Amino acid sequence: MHDTDHYAALLKQASRSKNVAQGQALHAQILASNHRHNVFLCNLVMEMYRNCGHLDRALLVFSQIPHPNLFSWNIALSTHARRGSASDAKIALDRMPLTNVVSWTSVLAAYAHTGQILHAKSFFDHCMPERNEMAWNILIAACSRSGKLQEARDLFDGMPDKDLVSWNSMLTAHARLGNLGDAEQIFTAMPQRNLVSYNALLAAYSHHGRVYQAQEIFDRMPERDDLSTNSILAGLAQHGESIDRARELFDRVANRENLISWNLILSAYCHDGNVRECLALFHQMPERDVISWNILLSANARAGHLLEAQALFDEMPGRDVVTWTTMIAMYGQQGQLHLARRLFDAVPDRTEATWNAIISAYGQYGQLDSSRRLFDSIGPSPGIGSCNAMIIAYNQNGCVREAKELFDSMLERDTVSWASIVSGYTQSNDLVKARNVFDQIPAPRKNIVSWNAMLAGYAQGGDVHRARQFFDQIPNPDSASWNTMITAYCSQHQLSHAKILYDQNPHSNVVSGNALIAGYAQCGHLDVAKSVFDFMTQRNIITYTSLLVGYAQLGYMREAQELFNTMPEKDVVTWTAMASAYAQFGHGKEALAVLCGMDVLGLEFTNITFMAAIAACAALGIEALCRVIQFEVSVRGLERDDPMLSNALIAMFRRCGSVADSHKIFSRMEHRDVVSWNSMLAVCSGDETLEFFGRMAQAGFTPSEVSFVSVLAACSHKGDVELGRSYFVGMWADFGIEATVDHYACFIDVLGRAGELAAADGLVASMPFEPDSVLWSSFLGACRVHGNVGRGAIAAVNEIMSRDSTDSSSLTLLSNLYTEIQGSRRNTTNR
Repeated sequence: MHDTDHYAALLKQASRSKNVAQGQALHAQILASNHRHNVFLCNLVMEMYRNCGHLDRALLVFSQIPHPNLFSWNIALSTHARRGSASDAKIALDRMPLTNVVSWTSVLAAYAHTGQILHAKSFFDHCMPERNEMAWNILIAACSRSGKLQEARDLFDGMPDKDLVSWNSMLTAHARLGNLGDAEQIFTAMPQRNLVSYNALLAAYSHHGRVYQAQEIFDRMPERDDLSTNSILAGLAQHGESIDRARELFDRVANRENLISWNLILSAYCHDGNVRECLALFHQMPERDVISWNILLSANARAGHLLEAQALFDEMPGRDVVTWTTMIAMYGQQGQLHLARRLFDAVPDRTEATWNAIISAYGQYGQLDSSRRLFDSIGPSPGIGSCNAMIIAYNQNGCVREAKELFDSMLERDTVSWASIVSGYTQSNDLVKARNVFDQIPAPRKNIVSWNAMLAGYAQGGDVHRARQFFDQIPNPDSASWNTMITAYCSQHQLSHAKILYDQNPHSNVVSGNALIAGYAQCGHLDVAKSVFDFMTQRNIITYTSLLVGYAQLGYMREAQELFNTMPEKDVVTWTAMASAYAQFGHGKEALAVLCGMDVLGLEFTNITFMAAIAACAALGIEALCRVIQFEVSVRGLERDDPMLSNALIAMFRRCGSVADSHKIFSRMEHRDVVSWNSMLAVCSGDETLEFFGRMAQAGFTPSEVSFVSVLAACSHKGDVELGRSYFVGMWADFGIEATVDHYACFIDVLGRAGELAAADGLVASMPFEPDSVLWSSFLGACRVHGNVGRGAIAAVNEIMSRDSTDSSSLTLLSNLYTEIQGSRRNTTNR
């Protein structure tokens, strides 16, 4: 027969290790022994069940104790508190024959842990004859968790004896709410600190992008645990800091058995866009969970690797809401709305995040009605996140009034809600209303996201001076604030200011470097852009792509191709940029070669990629290739959804002479714009052009400058001077469009073809700008057709004399004219 001490030791061991099976076996032995009514052992059995999470079993044991003592009652009270049953705890307290500070503290904890702060405060003030440090700390922590910092501070200041837990409670509260200045002051004032203190400040710095301060705290810590390492890894991963620093830290101090650490370094490479290293680490992991799979899935989705992402999705041993949401968002961002919707319809248990992903996908691509129908189908009380997604969708489609109406109807708003409505006004360039909303944001909601939204408004509006003034007012600018300001200077070509700010940036990272490279490249300072590129210790895909685009824009295709070949990682944007550059400069074969490389790697073409492919085929003028591209666009449904693609296809078939195909594409378009009609006006000729011009007006489209170029060309083809004159005069009279040199050239061609050379000559003389060689060529052609070479010679001489005599185009024009004159003389002699 085991004695009481033996049972007690074994029960305490089972309680500490949370081994409920061992505890149940001991309980059964005690019940079968003469110790079954031993209050001391019954209390230990209750404690074991409570610590193992079997709370109802613990209360059942309590109910079977014939004469419970004070310890029995207190264990029962703490069990009620853990169950979240504050009312049951209070009833039990009122039944107790004897109570003490532990009893009162247990009831206080029950109120506090269930968020009943007012009840907790009332119980603390009126029902506790004695209070210990634990009671004070419980109430301080409860007030802190609920955001009642002033109440927490008042309690803290009123404590007769503050212990380390009290200080840590206040520190954690300020740190969690982002009050970093107050958190730093508390940390400095603490008479002593422990691991909890350091971890609280470290986590706050990391979470709010203060990675350098986080690194300093991490290096100063007298001891560290997995939470310390994971906090600094999270900061490096989430805020675009050096991936090399994150990897060095992981290799040096991370616990390789800690799955969270693995997931964080995996996430760092995902944020960095390094899919290859992300995949390599994934295969090295000793174990994986759904978060690991989701990170790798997200890395491929961000890089536009649709096929790889789909393969991972199919292979995953388990999926959660993040998995489905990532896939829906990926297809949405790539414009594959039919695939995004197909996945959404297949989601087994939709959450708010799932709805938000599909609402955002439709909104991003202009299908606002679909976004609104989905939003309305959520139900009468959509969550804050869904309201925010709909507000952003309204903003993206220029419907700021509707966004504000939805915002005003929200019963509760978070920081994203306020920042989104500020962004909506800034995107519509209404900075006055944006600032009014910003100034109304309640203090707890006015965080760095709100500040950055307003800063972006000033920056994107081109008001760099106002942006800088606002930037200087931000309490704790983060990396996004600095990057926005640097980008603002770059966009206004104030590169010296951008470079100064770049050098001062305490959060200097790959994003700020990319902004500077893009700024110098756009201004044509490729040598400086390359020097910034070479100086950067960390680069990502955007770094390479920014410099590549700079080379391409100036036609430095050899340098662009060399850079492209040396890139360690390429995504859809990079491949598309390279292909677009070749297509832009008429290198159709080279563009198609790049696109074929994309296809071999299984990269999914985006709408912009197809635009590059269409431009390449148009440059080559090979009808068979044009049909292949048109088929690929059509089977994806893009021709129907994207007017820009359809317009490009119309122009492509016009270039290769397939007018019928242009007509077919136009007839199938569901959403036409002015460019669509102008493309068809250019495809048609003569009467058909004029007929289309009439249909364009009937459809409610106002003609543009380009429209009238085609119409005047059609009048020239018909030889109808009066009709041409009516359109030429009506441009300004009816539509307020001033004639350009192209319009003058077309109408001069109309007059010239009709033989009205004197009128054409007079029109040239009355032009409000200098005639160019194209216009003179048009006039000369008319002179040649009507046999009036002398008039053409005079015109050409006037052209040369009024311009630089070294102008090659003028000299060529004169040479051609003299050839005409010589030919005319020989013909006269022969006759």
